[in-house]
Amino acid sequence: MGCNSSSGRSTTFSEKRVEIYVAALRESRRSLRWVPTEQQTADAFTKRSPSLRDAFRKFATQPALALTDSKSAEQGADNSQRKVTC
Repeated sequence: MGCNSSSGRSTTFSEKRVEIYVAALRESRRSLRWVPTEQQTADAFTKRSPSLRDAFRKFATQPALALTDSKSAEQGADNSQRKVTC
């Protein structure tokens, strides 16, 4: 078993830690869902797009949310939607 001189930890311990992180990332990826930019109101804060800014202004004055029913992450944007006004 090798030893990392800078930290005193065995390299196999470090490799196992990386494998655990990778496994956790793969598992969490399964629950991620893609949402089109047009449906992400906060994108107006991170992208320079007049249409996104206008959509955010409209949302700020007349908030409405789109709730999406989905069985799994693989369904993506093909889910049925319902509009909800706040």
